[in-house]
Amino acid sequence: MIKNLSVKYKLILIVTLTSGMALIIGYAAFITYDIMNYRSLRKSEVMSLARITGKNVRASLLFDDKEFAHEIITSLSAKIGVVSAYILTKEGEIFTEYHRSSPKNSLSSPELIRKLKETSYYKDGDLNVFHRIIFDKEPVGAVFIRFSMNEQFLRLKKDVLTAFIIASLSLLAALILSTRLRKTISHPILRLTGTVDRILKEKDYSLRTETPDTGDEIDVLAKGFNEMVEQIEEREIELKELVNRLTDSVKETSNTKKYVDNIIRSMMDTLIVITLDGIIVTVNQATLTLLNYKENELTGQEIPIIIQDELNFKGAWIDDLIEKGSVENIEKTYLSKDGRKIPVLFSGAVMYDDNDDVQGIVCVARDMTDRKQAEEQMRESLREKEVLLKEIHHRVKNNLSSILGLLYVAANTGEVDDNNAIGLLVESQNRIRSMAMIHEQLYESDNLAKIDFGKYLNNFAEILKQSYRDYKSRVTIEIEATDIWLDINKAVPCGLLIHELVVNSFKHAFPENREGEIDIKVFSKHNNEFTLIVKDNGIGMDKVANLQNAESMGLQLIDGLVKQLAGEYEFISDHGIMFQGNFKE
Repeated sequence: MIKNLSVKYKLILIVTLTSGMALIIGYAAFITYDIMNYRSLRKSEVMSLARITGKNVRASLLFDDKEFAHEIITSLSAKIGVVSAYILTKEGEIFTEYHRSSPKNSLSSPELIRKLKETSYYKDGDLNVFHRIIFDKEPVGAVFIRFSMNEQFLRLKKDVLTAFIIASLSLLAALILSTRLRKTISHPILRLTGTVDRILKEKDYSLRTETPDTGDEIDVLAKGFNEMVEQIEEREIELKELVNRLTDSVKETSNTKKYVDNIIRSMMDTLIVITLDGIIVTVNQATLTLLNYKENELTGQEIPIIIQDELNFKGAWIDDLIEKGSVENIEKTYLSKDGRKIPVLFSGAVMYDDNDDVQGIVCVARDMTDRKQAEEQMRESLREKEVLLKEIHHRVKNNLSSILGLLYVAANTGEVDDNNAIGLLVESQNRIRSMAMIHEQLYESDNLAKIDFGKYLNNFAEILKQSYRDYKSRVTIEIEATDIWLDINKAVPCGLLIHELVVNSFKHAFPENREGEIDIKVFSKHNNEFTLIVKDNGIGMDKVANLQNAESMGLQLIDGLVKQLAGEYEFISDHGIMFQGNFKE
C-alpha cells in the first residue's frame, strides 16, 4: 500500500510517522517516569503515615486501650487516599480497624501473621503497607494501611489526554512544516518523474528535466538523467539511421527466403551446401545444369560424387577448412553425371549459426572450361610468336653477320691502305658484333624478353681480346655482373657503351707496352636502377672533365649511348680512368 504512494506523500508520511513515533516514545517515557515517581512519592508518604500512626498507638497497644487506638486510626480518614487501616497485635490479631467504606476484603489471621513485617505491595490497584510497632527492641504490634491509587489513574488519564493533545498539535505542525519543506525534495523528483512520463509516452528523447542547481544528490540525479537521456537520444538517432539503412537495404534486396532462393538459383557459379560429414544439403540450378543432375539425385549424397579427389573429405581437409575459416580459388575437377571432368575454380567457407557454432560448409565453384581452352589457345599462340620472334632474331643476327663479313673483307683484302681506316673498320666490326651477340643470345634463350647480361659480357670480352691481340697478353679484363637481366632496348646500347669504353682503355690507357687491368662491373640497385662501372689502372689524365666535352667519335658515341639509356655518367681519375653511369632497368 505504502510503496504505491507518490514521493510527496511518502515524504509526508515519513515525517509524520517519524515525528509521531518520537512524540509517542517521548511521552511514554515521560508518563512512565511520572507514574514511577508518583508511586515512589505515595509509598514514602504512606510509609511515613504508617510510622507516625504506629508511634501514636504504641501506648494503646501496651495498655490495651482500644478506644484511644480507634480514635487515632479513625483520624486517618483525613487522608483521602486511605481506604482501610488496621492496628494489629503482635500475635497478628486485629486490635482496631478503620474503613472508609465497606472493605473489599478482610485480613485473615494467617495472612496477618505472615505479613507482620515491614513491607509494601500493590494488590487490586491499592497500595498495601505494613509497619511493625517496636518497643524496647521488641515488636508489640503492627499498622496496616490500604491506600487507594485511583488518583494515579486519574493522573495517568490526564497525562495521556495532555500527551494526545500535544502530540496531535505537534503532528499537525510537523505535517504543515513537512508539506512546505518536502517541496524542495519532491518537486525536483516530480519534475523528473513528469519528464520520464512524457518521454515514455511521446518517445521524445529531446526532452530534459529542470535541474535545481543545488549541488545535492537530487541535482546530481537530474543532471545525470539529462546526460543519460542525451546519450539515449544520440543512440536513438544512430539507431534510426541504422534502421533506415537496413530498411532501405531490405527494400532494395529483400531478405525473404524466396528472394534468397531466387538469387541462389540465378547464380552463374555453382553453389553447394554440405554438412560437416560431407553430405550435400543444397545445390543451385547452376550446379544441376553444369553436372546434368536433378536436385533429388544430389541432395543427401556425399560430396565425393561430385569432387572425386575429395574421397577423404571427412578427414583433414574439412578440419583444415574449419581452422582457416575459408579457402579461395583452388583449382579442382568436378565430375558430371555422364562422367565428364569439368575444371573449376573452387572456394569454400565455413557457415556459422547465430551462436557461432559451425553449421556447415558453403562450396562455390566457377566453370573453367572456356578459360582453360582460352589459355591453351593463348599458349599455342605464344609458342607461335616465340618461334616467329626467334626467327626474327636469327635473321637479324645473320644480317649483322653478313655486314661483319663485308667489313672484314674491306679491312683485310688490301683495298684499304690507311691504318686509321682499317682501325675504324675493326671497331665497326666489334660494334656490330656486340649487337649480333645479343640477338644470338636471345635466339638461343628461352626468355625472349631479357638476356643474361653477365653471360653476354663474358662472351663479348673474349671477342674483344681476340680483336685486340696486341693487348691480350698484357691487359686483363675482369667482369663482375651477377643476376643482371636487361631487355633488348637496354642491352644493345649498354653493350655498345661497354665496347667504346674498353676500346678507349686499350688505345689510350696502356701506352708503350704497359701492363694493366680493365674492370667491368654491373650491379642492380633497390630502386630498379643499375650501375655500370668501367675502370682501368692505366696512365689516367689530369683533366677528366674534358672527356665529356671531347669531340672524338668514340666519346661522342659514349655520350649519345648514355642519353639513349636515359642515364647519367661521369669520369673519375683515380689511378687510371673510371667511368660510372646510373641507368633505369
